[in-house]
Amino acid sequence: MGDSNPSKINISFGGVARNIAVNLSRLGHDIHFISVFGDDAFSQSAQQNLKELKINISQSLFLKKQNNSIFIGVMDQKNDLLLGLSDMEIVEFLNPDFFRIKKEYIDKFDVLVIDNNLSIKSIAYLLNQYHSKKIIMDAVSSQKAVKLIPYLHQIKVLKVNQLELRMLSNTITIKEQLNDLHNGGVQTILLTQQEKDVILSRKNEYMVETPPKVENIVNTSGAGDAFLSGFIHGMVNGYNDIQKIRFANSAARITMNSKDSTSSELNNNEIIKHIINE
Repeated sequence: MGDSNPSKINISFGGVARNIAVNLSRLGHDIHFISVFGDDAFSQSAQQNLKELKINISQSLFLKKQNNSIFIGVMDQKNDLLLGLSDMEIVEFLNPDFFRIKKEYIDKFDVLVIDNNLSIKSIAYLLNQYHSKKIIMDAVSSQKAVKLIPYLHQIKVLKVNQLELRMLSNTITIKEQLNDLHNGGVQTILLTQQEKDVILSRKNEYMVETPPKVENIVNTSGAGDAFLSGFIHGMVNGYNDIQKIRFANSAARITMNSKDSTSSELNNNEIIKHIINE
């Protein structure tokens, strides 16, 4: 600490919503991604990358003299996140006034994936405006998870990890915490616990699935986004719960073998191959 240290540094595109958009596109879905871009070199390359992946960003916000949002992840010796630093100031431009302009466009879609990196005002507007649609959210981090407490009843699917779940409930055991969220109105909760059991919970329904062990993990950043992407894919395609979870686990497993936050190897055939070989 307080000194320069030798490191191995990798630059890649990321962001929770962006990762989910890319993963779902690679799984064969027609994805429309609303975000905000500046005009610096990172913004330009991020836009170009999404266009190459055939992800529609036409309704996004494009700003002059602004820098793209950036996240720096410092990984430990196990390639797990030790420290994260984020500069998300540009996201504040995605405010309720902007989303009101996009209402006619957003109304066309049945499934909305909302990134909890948005401001609380924007999250409140989107959840209040579109609560009749299938709304899916990732809590993103323990500090940001608390923004969702007043709006749990408007979320169909919420993905959390152990830290985020604790921030959303004052109870002690995992079952109590999950029940607390269901009483708050969340229909489906996905709890990931790193290499431990994945839990799919609904009111009066509780399913546990042990994820396959991943050898030689390259990078865990983006694994949770891949998991949620796989679950969404299964949901849209009418998979049963066990199929959704296994598909989601395999998507995460493939992503952990990539140095980037998404994997170019992620596709339906590759996931099915992993499931068969488990």
